[in-house]
Amino acid sequence: MDASMLEFLLRLAKALAAQFGPSCEIVIHDLKSNDPDSSIVAIENGHVSGRKLGDGPSHVVLEALNSGGAVEDRLSYLAKTADGKTLKSTTVYLRDEHQQPIGIFSINYDITLMLAMEDSLRQFTAPKQPEEAPEPIAQNVSDLLDEHDPIEGSYTFEVSSAGADRALKKPEHFEQFQGSEVEVRLYRPREGRKEFVGVLRSYEDGDVTLNVNGAETRFTKQEIALVRLYLRV
Repeated sequence: MDASMLEFLLRLAKALAAQFGPSCEIVIHDLKSNDPDSSIVAIENGHVSGRKLGDGPSHVVLEALNSGGAVEDRLSYLAKTADGKTLKSTTVYLRDEHQQPIGIFSINYDITLMLAMEDSLRQFTAPKQPEEAPEPIAQNVSDLLDEHDPIEGSYTFEVSSAGADRALKKPEHFEQFQGSEVEVRLYRPREGRKEFVGVLRSYEDGDVTLNVNGAETRFTKQEIALVRLYLRV
């Protein structure tokens, strides 16, 4: 392996280790060294596998090199360290002009903690009866009543405000209570006050018109905070 290639690989190893953090080990092997059992010429985050400069390749690599056949890159495979860590590894062979392997660029990522987290999440999300399909959730009470059909025929379940001073929000609410006495509350004071009580005369595009003490008063959508029925006691 020539000096320029090694210099580039060293920079690449440092960049990848910095990018992916201390769980990512990067190893560079020189297969043309005098001692093939001491092929590691550079390593980042060696604590992942426990290896250091001067150590040799893994048994996976040695078996491939000694097989006598053409060696192929291995991408995203699982490996196990002597102390029990599980690694997700990639081995890329560096070749000369004759396509003969002269080096190895290896990435080993410690996924032991991730596997433990995955197992914990699986236990947390697993149902008591795994064979059961997830139950559908009804969008509203009417759908739920129709599904179980406690009453013959189709119907709609409606709930209205129990209070006489219910808020008016929809156009049909204003249409229903036109002519009734309502209270309008404003975001900001008008004529020194924020609350007005009068007879509802009209509703148009969010604007409300009341008869307040005999005078027609219009409130815009932008200034209205709340409109509700007014209960005199």
